Amino acid sequence: YNMGVAYEYGTGVKKDMREAARWYRLAADQGDNDARFNLAILFYNGDGVEKDLAQAARYYRLAAEAGHPDAQINMGYITERGEGVGKDPAEAAQWYLKAAEQGKAIAQYNIARAYYYGTGITKDAKQAAFWYRKAADQGDTDAQYGLAYLYSEGDGVARDDLAAAKLIAQSLKGGSAYTLKEMSTNSAAWSRKFRVELQRILREEGVYSGKLDGAFGASTISAMQKYAG
Repeated sequence: YNMGVAYEYGTGVKKDMREAARWYRLAADQGDNDARFNLAILFYNGDGVEKDLAQAARYYRLAAEAGHPDAQINMGYITERGEGVGKDPAEAAQWYLKAAEQGKAIAQYNIARAYYYGTGITKDAKQAAFWYRKAADQGDTDAQYGLAYLYSEGDGVARDDLAAAKLIAQSLKGGSAYTLKEMSTNSAAWSRKFRVELQRILREEGVYSGKLDGAFGASTISAMQKYAG
């Protein structure tokens, strides 16, 4: 496995993806789950080996079934999309859940979305809120937006415009282009109280000096852009 890493990144040897793949395969076939994961990525991208989604899926699955959280996430992706395996949203949800339970923020976000939309799993807004919060607490800006939306709607959680505004502010500060776009072009979908609370936070953070009127005009949008960096 270490030789594979050395050849993949050119550490102490000349970078050679074919050699990296060869060493990863040797380690993978001896049961090394990091090697299985890395080899799966090479097969998925056709890097150092001929692109083969079925082989990528095979090695992802071996690592995922042994508990490798990143492999579980990628099994979620490929079963959700049907890449190298049959499309299966229910299986995808289970892989995301396994990785989420191991603390992976992106998996927590993905299982939250699955619960919210009922994709491959029984629709459950409370579970969506639970997993959005887990990912949001790790700084996932998409999850911060998702949880804010649930607070603004009172869906799966008690309605709380201040909590929603705080989460949107966190998402903006984290540099979320999606949140900035939504707040700039679709703020009317959010309550006036929410908008006033967000303006208040922006004022407290020293980026906004306009009125607390809930109107997201040029000065509010400029403040959000500044806050988002």
